[in-house]
Amino acid sequence: MRDMRFISMTAMGLAIGFGFGLGVSFDAVAQKSKDLFRMPEVRDIATSDPYVESGAPNRFLAESVHDNLIAYDEVSNKIAPLLAKSWTKIDDKTYDFEINDTIKWQDGQKFTVDDVVYTLNWLIDPKSRLRNRELWVWMNKVEKVGPTKVRITSQNPAPYFLSKLAYETWIYPEHIHKNVDRRSDYGKSPVGTGPYKMTQFDSNKGIMMTKNVDYKHGGAAKPLTNIGNVLVKIIPDPRTQVAGFMVGDWDLLSLDDPDQAEALRKNPKFKGSASATLGLIFMTLDSNGVSSNKALKDPRVRRAIFMGVNREELRQLYWGGATPDFTTDNLCFRFMAGCDFTDGLIKYDPEGAKKLLAEAGYANGLDLEISTVLNTVVAEVAKGMAGQLRRIGVNVKVDERTMLNYRKKESDGDATIRMSIHSPRVPDVSGTTSFFFDPEGARNKYFLDDEMVTLAKQADFTMDDAQRRGLMKQLLDRNARDAFILPVASTFAQTVHTDEVQVRKGGRYEIYGFYMSDLSWK
Repeated sequence: MRDMRFISMTAMGLAIGFGFGLGVSFDAVAQKSKDLFRMPEVRDIATSDPYVESGAPNRFLAESVHDNLIAYDEVSNKIAPLLAKSWTKIDDKTYDFEINDTIKWQDGQKFTVDDVVYTLNWLIDPKSRLRNRELWVWMNKVEKVGPTKVRITSQNPAPYFLSKLAYETWIYPEHIHKNVDRRSDYGKSPVGTGPYKMTQFDSNKGIMMTKNVDYKHGGAAKPLTNIGNVLVKIIPDPRTQVAGFMVGDWDLLSLDDPDQAEALRKNPKFKGSASATLGLIFMTLDSNGVSSNKALKDPRVRRAIFMGVNREELRQLYWGGATPDFTTDNLCFRFMAGCDFTDGLIKYDPEGAKKLLAEAGYANGLDLEISTVLNTVVAEVAKGMAGQLRRIGVNVKVDERTMLNYRKKESDGDATIRMSIHSPRVPDVSGTTSFFFDPEGARNKYFLDDEMVTLAKQADFTMDDAQRRGLMKQLLDRNARDAFILPVASTFAQTVHTDEVQVRKGGRYEIYGFYMSDLSWK
């Protein structure tokens, strides 16, 4: 199993060496006294605007500076007020929202219903250049119907109406955003209504935020914390991050490596947490024969691939000693609205896999290739999976590429097997159907058929939850039986922090596992 471990032994050794072999003092740079919370980020951040670039750090910053119309309280699992203080359902396609007109933008301007109308109409305008347009195409019309009231109408009956507005739909100030010469530049000096103001955006010095003392409307879903100042700095090398943490440069680390996290948590000066997040590592198989390798058109070969993957083994390697709060056996999580499937349809059975391959004419094995993104956790899981599949006679090559080249290969139709990661981003199956079963998504051409598209659309437009779950069960059970998309492991967030920092229990569905409103000084 040693070849399947994707830990960074160098980084872990560095952590242990700094922390336990060299007697470094961890009290050297205590930042609580300076009220400055410091966190490194491995990924480059060209903008804080999640409508331009939608990575986890962009959403983390957006959630700090901006607010949604409404919030989702992930502790109580209920929709909560935020910029809107109340809402009324008119029919299955229409809601009215009464905004909180006591709120101000961080530049002192009054927040108005016009800001909501402007932002949402910009998001649904086909001319707007957005990173994930599919997140807002469900809206049809946004109009001001009173001094403090906005009416939103969806294209179709929308069981996910409120969830979609509570996630990924931050409201921008009309008086600033519409006047920016290049909309892509807005994220370098944003103005929001959220708990933090961005005071510096510098790729070398880092991103600085200061607490918005006028923020009073967040409630339990998005509270204002006692941390006054925040520094997020780009440190692309995880080993450098760990070394800096050991000498007091950082207050919190987000780690992909479970062994690293465990090693750091052994020091009594550090605390750690691991929380499940709303994400999934998955693999798709080319059942439609789009690529030059047509072997996966045979359902016996696809089922053999599914049966040859020991998901529990891969999960334990990915999770390490952590135990996520929730996981799943299919493409959605059971607590999500509309989610249902039959457990146990995907089973590990290497001997059965070999028999199916022999029946399909591959008794002597076959060659396949997994495409994935270079230097990611997913790539390491793919390597572990390749080792498992070799045991059933499938010779698997892992093709690691940059994100740009991976997407090009995917678009060109050359990706026989793809491994990637997806977050539905909302606790509703619409986040699953819009990603995996959207016929407009070029990535889905490898496996999608008319029956799956029809079931997904029906589930998206069905208001009755029991009926909706029944439709999803048909869809996801078929996926499991006919072996199209293999859910490998649910994602989780591991953090290690100093004993001066406190992380809210319960975590977030977001990939980081926390927002700034979940962190505080002890």
